[in-house]
Amino acid sequence: MTGKIVCVAVTTVSLLFLFWFYLNKKEKNKKDAAKVIALAGCLGFLICMTESGSQRLTQDGRLMRRVAGEDTESQELQLNADGILNNYKYVLEVESQRLQGEELDQLFADAAEEAERQFIGDNLSLDCVDHAVLLPKSLQNGEIKAKWKFDPENVIDTDGELWVEETDETGVLVMVALTMSYFDEVREHSFGCFVYPKKLNRVEQLLADLQQYFEQEKEMSKNKKFIKLPLQIGGIRLRWSQKEENTYQIILLLGLAAAAVVYIQEGVREQRKEQGRKEQLLKQYPDMVGKISLLLGAGMTLSAAWERIVLNYLHKLESHQIKTEEVYEQMLHSYREMQDGVGELKVYEQFGERCGTPQYRKLSMLIIQNLRKGSSGLRQSLEKEVADAFVLRKNLAKKTGEEAGTKILFPMMLMLCIVMVIILVPAFLTLQI
Repeated sequence: MTGKIVCVAVTTVSLLFLFWFYLNKKEKNKKDAAKVIALAGCLGFLICMTESGSQRLTQDGRLMRRVAGEDTESQELQLNADGILNNYKYVLEVESQRLQGEELDQLFADAAEEAERQFIGDNLSLDCVDHAVLLPKSLQNGEIKAKWKFDPENVIDTDGELWVEETDETGVLVMVALTMSYFDEVREHSFGCFVYPKKLNRVEQLLADLQQYFEQEKEMSKNKKFIKLPLQIGGIRLRWSQKEENTYQIILLLGLAAAAVVYIQEGVREQRKEQGRKEQLLKQYPDMVGKISLLLGAGMTLSAAWERIVLNYLHKLESHQIKTEEVYEQMLHSYREMQDGVGELKVYEQFGERCGTPQYRKLSMLIIQNLRKGSSGLRQSLEKEVADAFVLRKNLAKKTGEEAGTKILFPMMLMLCIVMVIILVPAFLTLQI
């Protein structure tokens, strides 16, 4: 069943990539698509080989168990009974092969050795136990189940912690009884250890002394209005202070952080807005220069052509034929400056500065230079600028296409990940990984 899913998945995804392969005409994209298809095909082939190798049902009706030590597995079989069942899904729980004889004896011996080694934990040896011991519930990678008992019972608890108050400096002999079970087989193992009071470091000793002091002080001052804090414990001077509430500091820091985030976000928003404005200006540049050149060729002066373009833009804008366009908004701003009496040279210079791109600054300087020399050569200069503008538009369109091609890399990688999940997950489930 899993093999069919894999084959269908690989075929479907391969067809999708083939469709994308023929839609894209760029050689690089074709090569990338071919690589992805080849990778998906190879993965599908490997998984199919894995599936075929994982079959453990022989022709004579024997189902092979897993080797000793591995987990129980669920085998999904298809059952056909003459006239009763047809391709019935039958799930059989199959335990791994069990050890016996010398192999089983060796397993218990290794488990006993492992138990003593783990039991010691951070202690030096079984003859000097002054730290908590480790009591594993399973041994030999889970094959052996372990149960622990102690004699006497009041020295080591079920978590391996030492009950210090029940021990003395001479140490207490504790006998450890370990019951190990492997399915129906049960073996006993015992060993002894000497438990000593837990050695405390300076911090632990100080805290223990403080605990003892406060237990006595609380009992002695239970009828008083206060508890006396110690100024010295075990020759160590103590200084007490009450922790100050720093809620206002947290609120202040959160406020500053929020203000910083808003400031940064606003800066990013303005930067994106400015970038979008410049991209719009670049797209509209060839159209604007073409209109100026065309009107100059019809015999108009530059200022008249400028006015004609602006008035035509306002008419279309008021009649809702077009939406606001940045370049013509800047031309409208310049037109109103001229109506207010600002000199033409100043107006065109400010127009280039407001637009802020190299193309518009170049156009502004071109207009100013020709107006100073006389506008006889302005038309020829603008015609050359129109040609350059169309080259710019072509390059811009090419760049936009490349960016669009880059954006589809993420969907491609996402589809590849989906393919790998579809292929690998059934394989892992089959192999019980």
